[in-house]
Amino acid sequence: MGTDHQPHGLTVSSFTIVSWHPHLVLVSIDHRSTSYRHFAVANSYSIHVLGDEQEDLSMRFARPGEDRFSGLAWTPGSTGAPLIPGTLADFDCAIVDRVNAGDHTLFIGEVKRAASREGRPLVYFNRAYRRISG
Repeated sequence: MGTDHQPHGLTVSSFTIVSWHPHLVLVSIDHRSTSYRHFAVANSYSIHVLGDEQEDLSMRFARPGEDRFSGLAWTPGSTGAPLIPGTLADFDCAIVDRVNAGDHTLFIGEVKRAASREGRPLVYFNRAYRRISG
């Protein structure tokens, strides 16, 4: 949740596994992002891996503005972070560290719960959304 007690989110191009024991992942957020100020004070965040049919959801969270959750179904995870149903995978994370790195902050989160479903991931490569065939 943000400073205004509302859910906030953004599209990121990747997240990284930091550790298996404990399960730690990180996301890197640009200080100029409109969502940065909310993440800077948050205690948790969620990561969603989108399916190849969810390009519109990726674009929704990439657009400017702060009303990205408006009209979107979501539920609070065990950490309080918003979870969006129907994504390919989600990770509910408690923030355990923040590392400043130039014009970004690395938000390191301990995965408290994870879920996944079958499907093909949405891929963004060479400035376009791609589909994995097979």
